[in-house]
Amino acid sequence: MMVALMVALTLGPWVAADTLRGVVQDTAGRPVASALVSIGAKELRTDAAGRWVLPGSAAFEPPRVRVPGYRVVTVQAVEGGWLVVVRPEALALAPLVVTAARRPQPLSDASAAVSVWDHAALRRTGGASIADALERLGVVVLDAGVGAGLGPVLDGLGEQRVLVLLDGQPWDGRVGGRIDLSRLPLTGVERIEVVRGPQSVLFGTGAMGGVIHVLTRPPRGRDLRASVRWGSVGQRGGELAAEAGGARVGVAAAGGWQRSGLVPGRGDVDAAGKSDRGHGSLRLEWMPSAWRLRVRTLSAWDRHRWRAGSLYQFVDDHEGQAQVELARRFDTGEIAARFMTHAFQHRFRRSASVAPPDPGPAERHRREEGELTFARTDAAGGWSLGLEAGRQTLVSDRLIAGRRTRTELNVFLQRDWRVPRGAVTPGLRWAWSGDWGGAWIPRLASRWDVAPATALFVAVGRSYRVPDFKEQGIAFVNRNAGGGYVVEGNPDLRPEDAWGATADLRGRAGPWRWELHAYGQRLRGLITAVYAGERDGLSLYRYANVERATVWGGEAAAEAVFGLWTVGVRGALQRSRWPSGRALPGRPPLHGTGRLEWAPAPSLAVAVYGRWLAPTPLGTNDPVRRPTAWRADATASWHWKAHWRFELVADRWAAGGAAWPEWGPRRLAWVVRWGSTPAKDDARISIGGW
Repeated sequence: MMVALMVALTLGPWVAADTLRGVVQDTAGRPVASALVSIGAKELRTDAAGRWVLPGSAAFEPPRVRVPGYRVVTVQAVEGGWLVVVRPEALALAPLVVTAARRPQPLSDASAAVSVWDHAALRRTGGASIADALERLGVVVLDAGVGAGLGPVLDGLGEQRVLVLLDGQPWDGRVGGRIDLSRLPLTGVERIEVVRGPQSVLFGTGAMGGVIHVLTRPPRGRDLRASVRWGSVGQRGGELAAEAGGARVGVAAAGGWQRSGLVPGRGDVDAAGKSDRGHGSLRLEWMPSAWRLRVRTLSAWDRHRWRAGSLYQFVDDHEGQAQVELARRFDTGEIAARFMTHAFQHRFRRSASVAPPDPGPAERHRREEGELTFARTDAAGGWSLGLEAGRQTLVSDRLIAGRRTRTELNVFLQRDWRVPRGAVTPGLRWAWSGDWGGAWIPRLASRWDVAPATALFVAVGRSYRVPDFKEQGIAFVNRNAGGGYVVEGNPDLRPEDAWGATADLRGRAGPWRWELHAYGQRLRGLITAVYAGERDGLSLYRYANVERATVWGGEAAAEAVFGLWTVGVRGALQRSRWPSGRALPGRPPLHGTGRLEWAPAPSLAVAVYGRWLAPTPLGTNDPVRRPTAWRADATASWHWKAHWRFELVADRWAAGGAAWPEWGPRRLAWVVRWGSTPAKDDARISIGGW
């Protein structure tokens, strides 16, 4: 009613009996200029205030409105004319993606099935981190470890077999082999691109289950944003971000802090539990003429404390990245040189007191990498060519030698060929390591436009993962009252090797957009700790290359927009087998997600997210399974005066079955956001941006 009254007051001064008039607005109440309005055979466009007028038309006929990149939500007759509300469709105009070819290309030209979620879609989930957002959208299954955080699982593979990139640079601070996605904030994220299946041709070691590529937003205009979060289970925190950018120079900075009584990976809350997180980032860009100089840094830290038995456990992590890029653009391509450095420090301690003991020794992992890439687009398709050289070092008191260093050299080439009704993309990588020598990694991908609104993606390729330093040289003893165990590394380990295939069918049918995904991989030399007997009354485990393992499965997803409602569903089947015949632990054989969004007013939106998991094996050789589990989350957001946004987030407001440690207890949080410029975050993202 308030919106209709405002429109009536706007139209009132220029109403005439023989004239049709109206206003076109988006769901946040902002005027939409240059919208095409059709009345019968007549057409006209809206002005800068979103208004249109058609004189000499006595019939009160509803208008038809078309706006590139928008979907009409409502057409409402109000006093004095018509109110048309449209919703932005952020990916309706074939966005550029970079993960499929390591160069910008239209999504419609990519030979890989890239799934894209922009910042608006991620933030509407109400998640405090990238892990929360991707899990609610059904993109990943989270694999938890107390003190290690929440790691992603793609196509049945997780831990060190899924590669996470931040602006093209590996984010690989791992504890127990697991990347903690909850350490990555949503602040400054422009979009996330996900490509499933073997991707080692372009990205090297670890890209076996797929790639999760987090891309940050370049500085655009002047903006200042702040947010505050507080709620149950000790939740509180805040973020501050500022940016200023022009045609040639831009700078953006952000920082934040969060506290919670819930330790990531732990399903319950104890009185001693506490988790503190913080992050800071800086991005500078200088783009004179055809050159581009970009400097980006990100630092993230966390401190966790929880009680196990009579002892308190403490984990302190700090991860930092820096990247410098110098690029020269040409009419048909770009050549770029990048230097990247990454440092990760991990410290674990125990104490009988709630106060942490002296710092003690810390594990320090450092990586330096330089790369030179060349990308070119031509009439036949495009080229991606690159040379990478890097060095890694780990210093830890748990290593037998105390310190290990590795050098690597990689060359990759990928060629995109356009063919009638599709594209074919062969690729090849030569990967060399100082520990194992060289190997060729091929892949062949293709896209076939089987119908006007349907495309088939098929890819076959090889992928690999080199052993990490701990798997090669760890010496770890854990004693307790009942005995304990010993874990030893194996310097004779060889890299994991896999051949896999994926097939994706994506299309549209009326208001629905749908996707079918199938995958299968055969892994050789899978690395795991196996029982090797007893030593001094302790169980001895030693890392070894398991002969073979197999993973296969499929997913189906669909999404549709019906006026003010958006509905999305996703279901997955996953199977895996080790030589013992048991399934890989922590991988639910069946799981599904659902999403329902409702926007009853331009300034109000409500969303409900649901997830269901079938009984899941707990161990490789353990027949015990975690029972069926389900949960539901809800978010509500309200815009006020364009600059303010209020959110209510309910985690696990309804749940049943087993308690997954990835989920934690039921909790509620309030979030207040303010921005100096109106937020443009009403765009809905379809599955995979397709």
